[in-house]
Amino acid sequence: MGLFDKFKKKEIDDKIIAELKEIEYFSNIGMSVTCINNFRCEHIPTIEQAAEEIESVKWENKRIEEDGDITVFLCVNHKEIYNEQWNKKVAAVKTLIIPTVDSHIECLKIDGEMLKIFRNNIRYDIVGIAMALIFSEYIKSDFYLRLLQIYKNGHLPCGWKGKKERGCFLIH
Repeated sequence: MGLFDKFKKKEIDDKIIAELKEIEYFSNIGMSVTCINNFRCEHIPTIEQAAEEIESVKWENKRIEEDGDITVFLCVNHKEIYNEQWNKKVAAVKTLIIPTVDSHIECLKIDGEMLKIFRNNIRYDIVGIAMALIFSEYIKSDFYLRLLQIYKNGHLPCGWKGKKERGCFLIH
């Protein structure tokens, strides 16, 4: 059985599902932090400021750029796997992992439009993290590995400050 056959066989590795479902999401939300696992972070003190940052064009562009790095690499270097597996894996993440994340999001002390903003952005992050983990044997994403560490530490990533390689996460 070839590498591609092994990859196709399972929707998502059980370890990835467990890792993302077992996170104590938002357990340290709002707590001040300047460094997580040796990468710099900047604290955003209020939920309102976090909502502004999470909806910023800069944060959206940063995540789209990181997604693009992964998908372009896979499309160019592993086209068959990308074409046949990417959308299937995204659908599996949305079915197997996102409901657990949603239950944590619902516990946040926010509602209305702000809840919708956070829910959409957090779901986007978790799908990105999952895809980076799923395809990590082909390409490594420091950005998504760091994003994962922020969530594992109970914080809410909500933005980016600085240049691509030399910036820092904004965290509530």
